[in-house]
Amino acid sequence: SVSAFLLNRSSDLLVDITIYFEQEGNNTEFESKKVEKVAGVLEYEVAIRKVGPHQLHILYKEQEVLTVNGGEKLPIFTILPGPCRADNNKHFDITPLKDVQKYDDAYFTFQCYDIYGNIIDHGGEEFTVTASVLFNDNEYPVNTAEVVDNGDGTYKVQFIPEVEGL
Repeated sequence: SVSAFLLNRSSDLLVDITIYFEQEGNNTEFESKKVEKVAGVLEYEVAIRKVGPHQLHILYKEQEVLTVNGGEKLPIFTILPGPCRADNNKHFDITPLKDVQKYDDAYFTFQCYDIYGNIIDHGGEEFTVTASVLFNDNEYPVNTAEVVDNGDGTYKVQFIPEVEGL
């Protein structure tokens, strides 16, 4: 979330202030809470869920009052994805497990997303992988041999199954 403070040095009320964010020419959806804590100071608490650069626009009485470098449109800030989540089947590619036999090298890959569904396109996430093999309605834990960070938000989990089945 982002907090913005606007100071009003005149006697005008701050009710005519509007803020919005723009990304690649489109308005960005966001949640905000506006609070005038003391006379003349307005605070916005903003939550943006879409990753990437965003241009902040502040309007007073429908006129743009924020300019950067003489009106040049620059991203004011960039939203980065949150921590990795890979907790549902659409995040996993288990195709390589199709014909794996007991004691064969096996692996699967998964793509990280943040809590808002933004794809994570870089490596370096820290997490724990827990895997198991299901055979005849029994679940057997798998000791993962290695987790390979592909550097692009995908990870390869390599292991050797010690029982048959998937």
